[in-house]
Amino acid sequence: MKLTKTQLTRLIKEELTNYYAVLKVNNNRPTGDTDIIKKAYRSQAMANHPDRGGDSKKMKMVNNAKDVLLNPGNKKKYDQELYKDTIDCKSRSRSGDAFCADTGLPLDD
Repeated sequence: MKLTKTQLTRLIKEELTNYYAVLKVNNNRPTGDTDIIKKAYRSQAMANHPDRGGDSKKMKMVNNAKDVLLNPGNKKKYDQELYKDTIDCKSRSRSGDAFCADTGLPLDD
């Protein structure tokens, strides 16, 4: 079975963990507010800590999310990779009201 480019892109994107969803921040969308990220980390750490009956795998993901999202350099690279399809589509589009065919996301900021 052959995969189309869109299907392959979706599969790759699913493999990239959405750290905003892991921390349950800003409706799973990027935010630059570190206070919100820290507060969400503390909440998820309390809920998922193995000593409090949580899952150690989930706690590891929560820690990875915090490490990436609170480091400005890593966060920038992560956001670019996570939303690469939208960024590429924006660069190809000349009008601001178009939609990206691969993701269906609006091209406006």
